[in-house]
Amino acid sequence: TDITYKGDTSSDEITHHYLHLLVAHEFLGLEDPEYDELLKIAVTNTTNHIIKNNYALREANGEQTTWAKWNMEYFNTAMGWADACLNAGQMLMYLEVAMHLTGEEPWKETFDKLIEAGYDKLTVKHYDRFHQVSIQGGVEDRQEIMYGDHMLAVLSLWGLCTLEKDENLLKKYRE
Repeated sequence: TDITYKGDTSSDEITHHYLHLLVAHEFLGLEDPEYDELLKIAVTNTTNHIIKNNYALREANGEQTTWAKWNMEYFNTAMGWADACLNAGQMLMYLEVAMHLTGEEPWKETFDKLIEAGYDKLTVKHYDRFHQVSIQGGVEDRQEIMYGDHMLAVLSLWGLCTLEKDENLLKKYRE
């Protein structure tokens, strides 16, 4: 039998999936334990896949997707430098959702490791980094604006501000 699937999933799609999992848990899962268990399986499998693959999503053939990369190696490339702030916030939000749905272990250790690596500091620099990329490209911010990226930053920060329990991190995200 042939299998057909959508390939090259982006970080955009994964961000929306995590927020859908969170909303489904909050509004449907608490009333339906069987459904909630399916949500927990989905968040566990996806989060484990991303962590196991060095904070990247891999295709069925084992190759990394073009845009679903949340690791420092990618952040330190020319393309990744522009994405680093947005993707760092996404990864922290994914872990917050995983912790919220399934409990803190083992996600807390991974979350703390990324905080130590500076993901929280990158997350709050989204606009500044966007501005720097515009200057490097010789264009004004409003010419270079990517509304989709700003929307993704809002979604990531909404998830972080909704779920974060550490007052220092919460203050940083809200500034």
